[in-house]
Amino acid sequence: MYLRLALVKTVGVAVATCSIVALGACHEHGRRVERITTEAAEFAITVAGTADHHRVGPGWRSDPGFAHNPTRLLRISNCGDRSIINPRILVDGGADWFDINHIVGEIVRPGMSDQEKAFSLWQWIRRNLSDGPTYGSPIWGDTRSMTRFMNVCGTGACGTYHVVMPVIGKHAGLRTFSGCFADCSHAVQREFFDGQERFLDAHIPHEAGQPGGWFALKLNNTELAGVDEIMADRYLIDRAGAGPGRADYVAYFGPGCQFHEEKPPADPRNMGMVLRPGESIVWRWELLAPSWNKGDETKKADRHGSGYVEFQPRLSQEQVRYYAEGAENVQFTERGGTEAIVPLDALKPARVVYRLYCPYMMTRVTVGGQFETGDGGSSLIEYSFDGREYRPAWRSTGGGVHEPQVELPDDDRFHEPRFAHEIWLRIALEGKGTYASHLKLRGDFQAYRPSLPSLHAGDNRIRFSSRVDVAPGGSPAPSNMVVVEYRWRDLPAFPVPKPPASPVHPVPGGPFGFNETLRWQPAEVAAPAGVSGYEVYVSARPDLAWPVMPNTHRIIDGSQPAMQLVSPDVLRHGATYYWRVRGRSTDGVWGDWSPTWSFVAAGPGAPRDLTITYDQNTGETRLAWSPPTEGLPADHYEIYASSEHGFSPLRADEDAHAHGKAILRPKTLVATTAAATWDASARPEVFYRITAVDAQGNRSVPTPIVKVPSPALLPVDLPPARIGQEYRFRLPARLRSGRFALSLKKGIIVDGADTPRFTLPDMPGLAWLRIDPSTGELKGTPTAAGDRAFTVRLEDGRGGKCERRHELTVQP
Repeated sequence: MYLRLALVKTVGVAVATCSIVALGACHEHGRRVERITTEAAEFAITVAGTADHHRVGPGWRSDPGFAHNPTRLLRISNCGDRSIINPRILVDGGADWFDINHIVGEIVRPGMSDQEKAFSLWQWIRRNLSDGPTYGSPIWGDTRSMTRFMNVCGTGACGTYHVVMPVIGKHAGLRTFSGCFADCSHAVQREFFDGQERFLDAHIPHEAGQPGGWFALKLNNTELAGVDEIMADRYLIDRAGAGPGRADYVAYFGPGCQFHEEKPPADPRNMGMVLRPGESIVWRWELLAPSWNKGDETKKADRHGSGYVEFQPRLSQEQVRYYAEGAENVQFTERGGTEAIVPLDALKPARVVYRLYCPYMMTRVTVGGQFETGDGGSSLIEYSFDGREYRPAWRSTGGGVHEPQVELPDDDRFHEPRFAHEIWLRIALEGKGTYASHLKLRGDFQAYRPSLPSLHAGDNRIRFSSRVDVAPGGSPAPSNMVVVEYRWRDLPAFPVPKPPASPVHPVPGGPFGFNETLRWQPAEVAAPAGVSGYEVYVSARPDLAWPVMPNTHRIIDGSQPAMQLVSPDVLRHGATYYWRVRGRSTDGVWGDWSPTWSFVAAGPGAPRDLTITYDQNTGETRLAWSPPTEGLPADHYEIYASSEHGFSPLRADEDAHAHGKAILRPKTLVATTAAATWDASARPEVFYRITAVDAQGNRSVPTPIVKVPSPALLPVDLPPARIGQEYRFRLPARLRSGRFALSLKKGIIVDGADTPRFTLPDMPGLAWLRIDPSTGELKGTPTAAGDRAFTVRLEDGRGGKCERRHELTVQP
């Protein structure tokens, strides 16, 4: 057992040194060293150039990669004689992920509704969590810590997003759920507010190369839809995406869906630490430490930096007493003008134990020092992961001066799923004349680059905060000093596009037809650069808190200053919408946003009160509806039909792909009419929906889907048969065809199709006639002329059945 030392006579107490050579405020090209003697301070750094991680990248979020971030190193060193508690650096506008409360504070503001919280969380996750290797350990089980995850890992696939978002949401006061689709082909999350569950996915982009994230609006175009509503009507999610790949996402909404409510424990972990005198923490924006996740996935992802904590303890009596974990049989002296320790009783070993702590998970530890071993003596360095069981790291061989630099063996405790936040180092000196005059302990760690206090192009306001440990007796330490060092590189000074000056169409506050095209003045950029694209953002809120739909936040490639909405029916007649644009140069530099402009949407409302009447005896089927009461007058109506439940109103066939498989999405437009009624008696489709189209061609949102009774045998006159000639005729029937969906094990499957069974229960005088039980095809060769009546029965495999009487004439 180690005891704290009592104060005894000290020989030759030396002046402490600091690892930062240049003390005081100095400013070199790409380097700034700031001497701070107060608990809080501010200073500024100007980074030359323009092409930083905020201006170069995907546009809708900062580039998490290394290439465009100007920052290279940040060091905080305690060069005083008292501990510095929780030293922190914040750069204006940068991340502040000290603990879960600070993370939530970046997302939630006082007075927000639950819907505003949910969308703010969605925006924050999609902008701050990066694709990359999935680290499950910090987000699962009893060790769960979003603080630790976001600062160390911050990346993952859907299995990460679907936990991070609801767990942070839970801490923000939301009721949240984690789950998965398609037998866990895709992990997702949802929130519950205003009495209903709502679906928000911050991960997958709505189209390749577009901003991440999905959500769906109900057909009223104001409320967020829930998972069950999307399952019933997949057009809700279909219209939120774009391009042929959106079918891949739509396919998730099928069998194998499950959710559980998140009830995470409190997250007590924060990124705080205590810097003892002689201790530093260093962050580097490049991954130079071993990754926590074994293998090369982390390095390939280019999302992580690294760093290290380094402790060079001062071997004076006071410093060892307060900052070592324990010591025994130690005498304090000096050796060559430097503080040193030696065994007090040469017949017993002198031992000093130091604990090295890091708020990040350490992935490598090195220890070194300067030792002088007397005749017959020895010096020993040991390490422990728990402070109880020690392993040897180095032992001197022979007498003389030794300067070991020892990297501890790689250990599973340095890698996922273990958390090596602390390690103990024990120094043992044996024999007369055996000294230790210098020690250096270092623990390397991995860090998530977007969590670091990055500099950006232009002026940076930097705030330092800390708390100084008081000296014995309660007096503040008189010689507190922290040295902060930043290193960076200046950036290319590419020209930055100017914001588009004004809209071309619509004029500010003017009307805008659903199908019309947004147009704006081109962004201007200094030669030789040109404009290579735009980012367009359309919202129903003046604060642009979230887009109308995922696909109203678009990246437009090319120099044309125009965009047509992917799904115009998301607009509501008479509602005001807000939009803004920014340009991207041919150098890949994004400009500033334009002012926020507005327009008032103009188009028809949806038809109302869609009903179906069906006569079982005659088979007559008729749709009827009322004209819309909102919006521009309807010029005509479009009738869409499908035997796929939850189908989309498609005006033309679409080539698509899902799960790597090409699929054809057939057009579902079957008719147009100016009347408010339509005869569907001859149609085989089971499901119907109607849209209104105004004189300008603007199409309304569709009605909810209605289902005609099924299974049903359609009324049809059978063609006559002839004696001695084979007869074939397939009876038309209304049956559910099912829809494409994804299965984890089977790939693309058909979900919800009927399994029909056709039979002929009553056919006097028609012994020659048969029916295919699966297809309903009548076949056979007649042997006698005459008129015969018979009954056909159809069952759908889910309990539904119907019958229809038919007349068949056999001619000679």
